[in-house]
Amino acid sequence: MQVAVNYSPEAAGLLRADAISFDRWKCSLWPELVSGARGTRLPLYLHAGSGTGAGGDLDQIAALVADTATPYVNLHLAPRRTDYPGIPVGSSNPVHLDEILEKTGRDIVPVSDRFGPDRVIVENLPYRGPDGVRLRLGAEPVFVHRVCKEGGCGFLLDIAHARTAAYHLGLDHREYLSSLPVHRLRELHVSGVDRDENGRLREHMPLSEDDWDLLAWCLGEIRRGHWARPWIESLEYGGIGPLMEWRSQASVLTKQGFRLLGIVRSAQAA
Repeated sequence: MQVAVNYSPEAAGLLRADAISFDRWKCSLWPELVSGARGTRLPLYLHAGSGTGAGGDLDQIAALVADTATPYVNLHLAPRRTDYPGIPVGSSNPVHLDEILEKTGRDIVPVSDRFGPDRVIVENLPYRGPDGVRLRLGAEPVFVHRVCKEGGCGFLLDIAHARTAAYHLGLDHREYLSSLPVHRLRELHVSGVDRDENGRLREHMPLSEDDWDLLAWCLGEIRRGHWARPWIESLEYGGIGPLMEWRSQASVLTKQGFRLLGIVRSAQAA
């Protein structure tokens, strides 16, 4: 399993100073990220990250996927209330589930036709309760399982997203994680979860000891063969732009990057 880090100028500076070590960069489909990563000594992989209903330039994605030898093309499982105005945010109605599955399946078809279903992976996004923008059904394990099975897709597990979803679903986060299609796991994302000034959960933060404990447990499930082994694990702390640059501190990246690499290497050696 390789280890990746979100590209950021801070992480690039640490890499040049040999203050951090990992295998490759994780880059979204932003020219600034891709060009920045290309200016370092490490390879990058593309995290396309389109929502299943958001479309996207498949020619551009295909060119970057080929150029960076990215093995998978990912889509976000993010049914939003604006996409389904007739479905209440907290609905668990099987009729609503079928409606969302039918539309999600249609959205995946152009991507799977272009790249092959075995190269498409779908990522879990957080459900944030009745005040959030995403529907509860999008975080239900039955939905994620059926998308993967019916679309022939792999699964990208974001641990922090799953923690937030489990909290708002009223579920134990370890039980929730294990209830997802981890037998199809292809990629793993890790970041910390804390609360903002209004008490709302947020991801892409520094990992706390609880987050590290949960990651160790997840790696144990992989090592024991209970979950499939992903090709890469990515630290999603750091980045560029107003959303991420304020949580891209060099001191955090140094400590957490080396700790992540050590944990992954130890898990592989065990």
